[in-house]
Amino acid sequence: PADVVFCSGNTYSVVLVVMKLLLGRRCPPVAIKISNDLARRDLPAPARWAYHRWLRIQGRLLDHFVGMAGPMRAEIAHAVGVADARITIIEDPSLGEEQFAALSAIARGRRKPTEPHFLAIGRLAGQKNFPLLLEAFAQCPVPGARLTILGEGPERARLERLAAKLGIAERLAMPGHCADTLPWLRDADALVMASDYEGVPAVILEALAAGLSVASTDCSVSMAGLLGEGRFGQLVPVGDAAALGRAMAQVLGMAFDPAAAREFAGAFRVSRAAPRYRALFQSLVESAKAEAG
Repeated sequence: PADVVFCSGNTYSVVLVVMKLLLGRRCPPVAIKISNDLARRDLPAPARWAYHRWLRIQGRLLDHFVGMAGPMRAEIAHAVGVADARITIIEDPSLGEEQFAALSAIARGRRKPTEPHFLAIGRLAGQKNFPLLLEAFAQCPVPGARLTILGEGPERARLERLAAKLGIAERLAMPGHCADTLPWLRDADALVMASDYEGVPAVILEALAAGLSVASTDCSVSMAGLLGEGRFGQLVPVGDAAALGRAMAQVLGMAFDPAAAREFAGAFRVSRAAPRYRALFQSLVESAKAEAG
């Protein structure tokens, strides 16, 4: 039998709750990583109310919660309704050692004077709000700029129609899903994100490790910290295409230290997180044994 059950994303919390209810005291300690924003302002009010009640149920039944960055501690305590002792912050292990080394080895010279290249990465689905990104790109005051969106999903046809309507189709590339993003990160001048909600997006950390500045919506309680409180990029309100377009232009010319961005991203390596997860699981096992007498 398992000594600890760990769920790597709050999307699957229903499985843990059902398991706790079915097994009762026979259930091993359960920990869950909070992988997405808990405010969910994208939801209509009735659905948001129900979602927040659901979070409170999780707080009563599940044993421990892991946040992926420091600002998530207060968010989890408030939304889930648990004491600080039941929350552990472990920087999300988004970057493998070889991946981090390869990204960090990308040389960053002077910015291209013409045709700057913006890069976005993510599934072509509602959460990522790529229609907003296309509208922002159409309003971005940077002559000759190009945009590449890596990813595949159900919104491709809609995005292609919108790009044609906005007159940006010739400056937009959507090559689909790409298993190796390294060449694209090497060629890009900045990363852009237009999501409605996120947790700690791995693509942001990949961009910082690659020495790229970022323009993004403020789609997570962790975003300001991830962008170094303005040192590594610009944040704009969720849903504001005009502001995002301006931010895209601003990050191209901002004072930016790639070495500092890479150092920050290094905290999110697997080698940093693994021993901390091991220690957490061991402490949960010991606590369960102590309670069992």
